[in-house]
Amino acid sequence: MIARAGLIVAVLMALALPATASADDLTGQVNPLSGSLGPGFPMVGASVPFAMIEPGPDTAMPNGQQDPVNYDGYSYQDPDIRGFSLTHFNGAGVHIAGDLPFMPTTGTVSATDPTANASPFDHASEVSQPGYYAATLARYQTRVELTATARSALMRITYPSTAQANLLAEVSQSINGPDLGSVTVVGDRQLQGWVRSDVGYRLYFAAAFDRPFSGYGTQNGTTLSPGTRQASGHAAGAYLTFDARTNPTVTMRVGISYVDQAGAAANLAAELPAGRTFADVRQAAHDAWNARLHDVEVNGGDPLGRQTFYSNLYRSLLMPSIFDDADGRYIGLDGQVHQVASGHHHYSSLSLWDTYRTQTPLFELIEPRVVHDVMISLLDDYDQNHQVIPRWVQANVDRGIMGGDSGSATLADGVTQGALRGTDAQRALAALLHQADALPPVWPREHLDAYLRQGYVGNDISGIGAALTLEYAIDDYAASQVAQQLGDSGDAQRLAARAGDWRNLVDPGSRFIRPRNSDGSWANPTAAGPLAVPWSPDLQDGYQEGTGWQYLWSAPQDVAGLAQAIGSPAETRARLDSFFTTALNQPLLPAVPTAQQQASFFGIYYIGNQYTPANEPDLWAPWYYDWLGQPEKTQRVARAEMATYNSGLYGLPGNDDTGTMSAWYVLAALGLYHVTPGVPAWELNSPSFAVEKLRLGSNRSLTIQAPGASSALPYIQSATLGGAPLERTYLTTCELETSQTLTFGLSGAPTGWATGPDAAPPSLSDGRPSAPVAACR
Repeated sequence: MIARAGLIVAVLMALALPATASADDLTGQVNPLSGSLGPGFPMVGASVPFAMIEPGPDTAMPNGQQDPVNYDGYSYQDPDIRGFSLTHFNGAGVHIAGDLPFMPTTGTVSATDPTANASPFDHASEVSQPGYYAATLARYQTRVELTATARSALMRITYPSTAQANLLAEVSQSINGPDLGSVTVVGDRQLQGWVRSDVGYRLYFAAAFDRPFSGYGTQNGTTLSPGTRQASGHAAGAYLTFDARTNPTVTMRVGISYVDQAGAAANLAAELPAGRTFADVRQAAHDAWNARLHDVEVNGGDPLGRQTFYSNLYRSLLMPSIFDDADGRYIGLDGQVHQVASGHHHYSSLSLWDTYRTQTPLFELIEPRVVHDVMISLLDDYDQNHQVIPRWVQANVDRGIMGGDSGSATLADGVTQGALRGTDAQRALAALLHQADALPPVWPREHLDAYLRQGYVGNDISGIGAALTLEYAIDDYAASQVAQQLGDSGDAQRLAARAGDWRNLVDPGSRFIRPRNSDGSWANPTAAGPLAVPWSPDLQDGYQEGTGWQYLWSAPQDVAGLAQAIGSPAETRARLDSFFTTALNQPLLPAVPTAQQQASFFGIYYIGNQYTPANEPDLWAPWYYDWLGQPEKTQRVARAEMATYNSGLYGLPGNDDTGTMSAWYVLAALGLYHVTPGVPAWELNSPSFAVEKLRLGSNRSLTIQAPGASSALPYIQSATLGGAPLERTYLTTCELETSQTLTFGLSGAPTGWATGPDAAPPSLSDGRPSAPVAACR
């Protein structure tokens, strides 16, 4: 029997291998396992872009034990698989999702602990492609294949020849399980139920099989009840048994809904009717990915560069997740059922503290329809959540992870970039003004009363008061730009003034942004206890997931003002040079020592005076040289930091956070970065590819040309926009949308390009927007 099973698995593996990819098939450039060994924690499985359902394997340590740093389902180093769950969360730094796992087994069903049912698997037999995943469970000699639509998934299971081929539905389990759940066996081909996550959302499922099962039962804790059809509780599950002696393959179709049981069944019927084959669905998923990857077509550059680029673009497009059912219903943050407008989606999986820095700008370029719907989703969330713009949304719950009011920064940027217009833009402005001023503070603006009273959040009020102050100043400036654009000059001036409150934390002695107490004294957060040391910018005390060096650059709205606060542009350049010492000395090598890359691996403590590509607070810092008269250093540093990425297993420097780190790489490779939320400006660095074509929506495109582009040519020698010479380090959104061609001449040595008096991007301290930005509005 084992020999026969091995032959079946070998045949299936051969069928799973992709045909020779055509030049038009960009999915062949993607390695979905990239970054899965190390701190990236990417989602590995089978899904379509922006899907509600993300079926994939949940790996485990030997004997099925949960890996403590396996935050969202898959870690390459884990030797076992303990189930295949229906939800995953790309790149999270917390244990999250992994809802509704299913696990094939063989033999007598006797163990109800998921750790006891885990099976070793071999990476040699694993196949991971966009829209498809397969692995062999060695313990059971069973092959599992997954593919999906937006709200439903297919699991095809090929068992060895046995009368006891089982599928366990462990509905109460998740990565954080056990949770309250319920399951019902319906007839001889169906299964349905729900789980209530510890986060607070409820997820329903409806499953149907292509053949009748020969036996069934339920479980509750350690109690198995053969022949029973219903179980509920915090350890609820069910099992189905199939006779696989003559037909080894069982296919499960399963739909999910966050609304109700009928929604799960309707989603399944709409997307995976019984007539759709596994091959058809897999091909459709492949085609969906290929179409999205063609949002950006790149050619030329370094060997393997396209694989790294498209692996990152792929991860960028995994989330956010559509949250509405096939009939348009969705469950709001108020717990009530709402209806999305026809042709649009309500979105969840919004890790906004992370994504406003990279992924949102990338989508504003290449996915304008998605951005529009995300912005409307935020406004609907605001209406349904006691007039609070959310900060970190999972399902219909604002988990409020991280500090700052990143939902406001995101929403404001959507307006100024043109994603919202007319009454939608006015609706956004009203929400932004309310959130900026509402007392008592809403929770994305915790300690707003202190911020308004003193111009900063004291360290004695919040241990991350310095970080909150910096984030609120960014948020205020973004909102001020919306007010200015919509003709509300009073609120624009008031909020722009508040956007300079970061200055209240500039220590005149160290010229660092330093935590401060409510009485005006400078805080020494670590100066207590037996290991007391004075405050140092090398430590994270007073900040959030970053050091004083890394947070020094958290004034993107006023880089020119920051340079004066540090002492002068020259002193600021010297400070930046220290921050990027490794990158400047080794421009063609990975830019950050391994220890620094891993500073955020476990999210425990941050230390050091160097840039880290592993987390969000300093991601925009390489482009600050564009403001300081040395754009060649932006070009050098960006190339060097990009070298911390690759398409291999250790290809991500830090938690991907729903695609944030991946989107950083994509923007850097394109040579376009959007530093300041609310300002329609894009800072420039040298492109990584000879030809880059971006589809901007509405039949518009932008072609970026950089003949000879490679890591050996990191410097810009000349640039033209639409054939006209370009001598500044930024472009406006309007220019990108209308110019069609942007051409660079590259050099292997620094040049004097774009170092003139009007070359720098705009800053708050300039007093008024630059002429190109003013024209864009």
